[in-house]
Amino acid sequence: MLVENVLEDLDNEESRAAEAKRVRLALRLAGISELPEKVGEAQADADDLWPVGTVRVFISHLAERKAEVHELADVLRAIGFACFVAHDQIRPSRSWLREIERALRSCDLLVAYVTPGFARSEWTEQEVGWALGRDLVAIPVSVDGEVPKGFLGTYQAVRRRPNQGAVSLARQVSAAIVDAVFEEQRPAAAEVRGRVALVIASVFCKVSSVANARFWFGLLARIPRSEWTSAMRGQVEQALRANDQLANAVLDDDAGTRVPEAVASLLGGVRAGAR
Repeated sequence: MLVENVLEDLDNEESRAAEAKRVRLALRLAGISELPEKVGEAQADADDLWPVGTVRVFISHLAERKAEVHELADVLRAIGFACFVAHDQIRPSRSWLREIERALRSCDLLVAYVTPGFARSEWTEQEVGWALGRDLVAIPVSVDGEVPKGFLGTYQAVRRRPNQGAVSLARQVSAAIVDAVFEEQRPAAAEVRGRVALVIASVFCKVSSVANARFWFGLLARIPRSEWTSAMRGQVEQALRANDQLANAVLDDDAGTRVPEAVASLLGGVRAGAR
């Protein structure tokens, strides 16, 4: 009640808006995530910053690695995720810190591109703290052998191999997102499960090679029955008829199972529960 009263007083005075935000951030970093927000504030941020209905990914990184992160974000966007990369997204006329705060307030999950010096940066540490304070899924990416520290270090990191390309890394990150969300790594995973399922189903339907068909089927098979919808099932069934790469793909298993047969078996198991 005391927290609510203090925040309500601050919100009612326009001149103290920045102070209210600092109080909220401090409370989140202290582990208090259930905070009253100003009416419509988070939704307005989401509508302004992100495409509607997307999985909203904030990528935390050091400025000197922005070129690598830009490449990773581009591939993740092509897969179907919406990405916020501060050095790419913020227009010169906008306040730098305000735009980062808006993105942190409205994102669905955080990818931390952990390079040497990441843990010593007050900016990346605050970004991670904000995301964890909101109970968001957090995916650490370990680069150049740098190990995630603190609370972030309690989660399995994606390891970027030397000279690994952005496409390969983005696939690893996508798999980590699928596992973390559907295994409910953190409480806010529940809010994004349906949208992650839709991203995976959509990219599976558009694969352009047999190898891609195998990889994305592996992620498709991880979608829980409860997240399948009739529309998703219809989309996948239509793709099997229209996409030759799917129709001719064979899984890399001992039986040499054809992808259409594997999908038919998968959809047969979810048909009764699909919405």
